[in-house]
Amino acid sequence: MKIDKFVRDVCEWDVTAERSICDTFNAVAAICTHHGFQIENVHCDPCHDGPEAEGQKTFRTKSSKVLEVGVVVAEGTFTPEALSSVLSGAKSLLAKVHAVFGKLGYRTKHVFAFGGSDEHGRPYIRTTGEGFFMSDVDTASKLLKAVKSDGKHSTVNLASLLDYVLDTVPFDAQATRVILAFASNDFNSSRAELDGLHAKVEASGATLYAFSNYPTVDRGKRIYGVRADGLVFPPSKTGEDYLDYPSRAGILAKIAAATRGSAFQIAFVEAGKPSEFFEAVAEEVAAKVGKELKGCRECTCTGGRGWDTLARCRPVAC
Repeated sequence: MKIDKFVRDVCEWDVTAERSICDTFNAVAAICTHHGFQIENVHCDPCHDGPEAEGQKTFRTKSSKVLEVGVVVAEGTFTPEALSSVLSGAKSLLAKVHAVFGKLGYRTKHVFAFGGSDEHGRPYIRTTGEGFFMSDVDTASKLLKAVKSDGKHSTVNLASLLDYVLDTVPFDAQATRVILAFASNDFNSSRAELDGLHAKVEASGATLYAFSNYPTVDRGKRIYGVRADGLVFPPSKTGEDYLDYPSRAGILAKIAAATRGSAFQIAFVEAGKPSEFFEAVAEEVAAKVGKELKGCRECTCTGGRGWDTLARCRPVAC
């Protein structure tokens, strides 16, 4: 590894992403630690240094019209053909979410996390090289189009994948946070993993929407998915319909229910149709998280996986 190029790239990232010099300090600190030199308290702390934090470990801020969407794909659970179709469907979904929230005056940003392939056995963030988030939906679509499967099916620890996202991505303190999680099958985890992840998601103020295979709510093309309270999408011509929520299905469905999100059938994402499916998902996301704009966010600065401190912010009344 060429250290000079690495540090230069990090410095350029600081400038282009309009960040502080935190990443440059952190890069040098990481290199020193790797070579056996213990570094303490030399990296700056963007959570504490933020103007709204005023040096406090906890702070409260007003919600803004910014939507940050974490796209989480358990790529190892899909066949190459299915992954390609799911990513194509995900592009359509992001475009619809972008359009719906754009009409409401929101600025939408995206971050992408993957896990489970042979090359990337551990979770990883895929970016364009200029920070975690991207605001341009076309750039986001190109990023998804560039993802290729290695053709090897594998089991993905969904709890670890979500935990990685929550401990790595520097979500904006004032932004509304949504996670769209895609997996071929929704696997269960241990109770300890579920409880720990639930607490972290709740503290982070994110709403999770699960896209997987849920046989208990499968009614062919008639039902797109089900909300945490059992409301079926789309509603029938005679009014609202309800089904038992698939709370035993797996960790994605469980976390979606805990955050008052929804569980959707991934078959519609993979098929890329009907267009009404993507409309229904985007409208449901807007209906749920749009209410957060009226309130504030209570934030706690906590350590993440990297050298930076993250702001975990949950929506509260002002």
